[in-house]
Amino acid sequence: MTTLRVTHSVAFHRLSWITLFVGASLIWVGAAVTTTGAGMAFSDWPLSDGSINPPGWLVFTPQLLEHGHRIIASLVGVMVLIMFLWQWRKNNQATIEAAILVGVFASMVGASSKQNWWVVGVLSVACLTWLLGGLIYRKWPLLLKLSSTALILVVAQALLGGARVLRVSDPFGVAHGCLGQLFYCMLIAITLVSARNWATSECLFDAKIHRRIVLLTTLLFAATSMQLLFGAIVRHTQRTVLAATDILTTNGNVVPPIEPFDVFSIFMHKSWALVVFTLAMVTASYVWKPLRLQGWLGWLPKVLVFMPFLQITLGIYVLLTVKKFWVTNIHVLNGLFLLAVAFILMITAWRSRPMSGLLAQSHRAGQGEPS
Repeated sequence: MTTLRVTHSVAFHRLSWITLFVGASLIWVGAAVTTTGAGMAFSDWPLSDGSINPPGWLVFTPQLLEHGHRIIASLVGVMVLIMFLWQWRKNNQATIEAAILVGVFASMVGASSKQNWWVVGVLSVACLTWLLGGLIYRKWPLLLKLSSTALILVVAQALLGGARVLRVSDPFGVAHGCLGQLFYCMLIAITLVSARNWATSECLFDAKIHRRIVLLTTLLFAATSMQLLFGAIVRHTQRTVLAATDILTTNGNVVPPIEPFDVFSIFMHKSWALVVFTLAMVTASYVWKPLRLQGWLGWLPKVLVFMPFLQITLGIYVLLTVKKFWVTNIHVLNGLFLLAVAFILMITAWRSRPMSGLLAQSHRAGQGEPS
């Protein structure tokens, strides 16, 4: 495989872990905002009632959740910006170029707050062009690529959140929720790559099942992402009352008609859960033995077996309790962690190498630990 240059830093790795923790907190609070319907507690953005610290926001629950969500989002944005600038300077990139990029991002936020979306569109195209140029032609180190991508995503996430408020738009809300999950996967990638043993943590899989493992882990990640999309549609279009709360059927039908779409979206979310469950069980069965000698990675197949059962159980309780706050939010958080496990397994599979001959026989017998 091609060796990707990674500059290791213990301090940067610790920062990535902290950002990962704060990012999970952000998604949980964002889920709480949606569950309680607090998304429109303030009608303006990026300020709240025209203030950085609006009066009374600590007293009333909707304002507390919404403004708290914005504060944590700002903190995550600052941490991602620090990671980007850290890698930028470490790799001797031009300081003025980084300053221009930060200025462009600030202009995007300012333009979106005034609903000048054509300005946001032009600047977004410029940023994406710059990013693709860096990724393809400038041969940036891997951590710089990931940090710059995370910076793009966190700004896009902020803009979608602002558009959701200013336009009062459910589609923007769905996109905001889904992009948040993918952004979290990018934070996971930064944490993995910045680890000291990243360059030497390549796994070896039996050549007979190597391609199958790569395919299964990729399908599992794609299917879990699709399930989160279905979940986001249900959560943002049925904020207070679910269109159907029966478990084995949906509004009394095994397969309901497409109209009304609220009922059909619940059916898709429930039925696709079975697809994710099946893929998770099959994937876990394939990677259980190959990963048992790979340190902490050996725990992922065990977690992968448990989490879908928990997720389906929580989903049933969401229907039975009609979106009770704690059950619903734990359901969202467990879905995020299931996506994270699928993402780590997919990266592990794509970085792995097939082994054959005596090495494969020794590994299958458990007589030796792969390098």
